[in-house]
Amino acid sequence: MEPLSYLIDNPVQVQIIGANYENHGTLKVNIIPVDDTGNEDIPDDDLPESPEDLLNRRIDFLVEIETAINLPGNFCKDVFVSYQIYLEETEYKTSVVEGKEQNPQWNYQHQHTQSVVTENFLKYIKDEVLCFKVFGFPDVKPKNEAADRAKARKIDRAAAAQAALG
Repeated sequence: MEPLSYLIDNPVQVQIIGANYENHGTLKVNIIPVDDTGNEDIPDDDLPESPEDLLNRRIDFLVEIETAINLPGNFCKDVFVSYQIYLEETEYKTSVVEGKEQNPQWNYQHQHTQSVVTENFLKYIKDEVLCFKVFGFPDVKPKNEAADRAKARKIDRAAAAQAALG
């Protein structure tokens, strides 16, 4: 995702890029500046004119993860999204959309607080990107089902061979 854009409401649709650098769908996310109570209506006087105006101030923002679109059909089972915020050890995660779903919806929101904006945090929001990881699992049949089908095919072939002989 784009740099935190100085914490201006920033709805985007980002391409989901797989390990093979191919497009695997789209993720709809947003970063929204809020006050300490989560209110999006921040008075104009409290909004910074430049990123440097944030230094030594507290900032609050919401991370919204709305939906993914057109995930690969073979990797869209039990899908969830995770991300981390600057220098935090916590990995934030959406709920898991259970089952096979190429267009999962989370409508996830989480408020984050940076109690004091430092030079390093300011550099982070100016130059870095917030990375969202989308996880989906292959739709694999349990081994027992596959073995049962193979066994059934053998039985069918044996029955067909016996019928041909008989």
